[in-house]
Amino acid sequence: MKITHLISSLDAGYGGPVVALEGLCRGLQEASIVSLQVVSSGASHGGESIAARLSDSEIETFSSEQSARRRSTIVCDSDIVHVHGVWDPAFHDVITLCRHSDTPYIVRPCGMLDPWSLKQKRFKKWLYRSFRLNQHLRDAAAIHFTTGAEAELASQFCRPEQRLIEPNGVFLNDFTTEGSTELRQQW
Repeated sequence: MKITHLISSLDAGYGGPVVALEGLCRGLQEASIVSLQVVSSGASHGGESIAARLSDSEIETFSSEQSARRRSTIVCDSDIVHVHGVWDPAFHDVITLCRHSDTPYIVRPCGMLDPWSLKQKRFKKWLYRSFRLNQHLRDAAAIHFTTGAEAELASQFCRPEQRLIEPNGVFLNDFTTEGSTELRQQW
């Protein structure tokens, strides 16, 4: 099975979604039943990129420039596309390709459908929801929430059978290294 993940950035400075994606990829890779590739739409804060760590794990990564040229091939060669976020315009292009090629896709809203988040830049989000997002969510094979509370807050956007509640994976080894002692002492 070939899974393609789509995320706005591989910059660890973006926080939770990027870190969770790395953990998800590591977990899937340990299951040894999938081939993985990760496509980022290119946004960056200039922080550390997880691309090198993913590549070291034999997970293909593509930047926005690479993926724009190969986007159709990447989507059509995938068994499933997992989209991490909802507002990035590149997501619309990929989801549209998925819908036209009958490639199933999963959307992980990363809290972006919570009422608080929807109030930020309300009018722009309302327009995007009306003309693009609602249809993308209706056609998704699943909506991936990490908690029941997140699913409940976004319940208006999906049917009950679409809800997939799966927490972020946490690798405890990441917190038992020598570096974590320094981190604990500092904080």
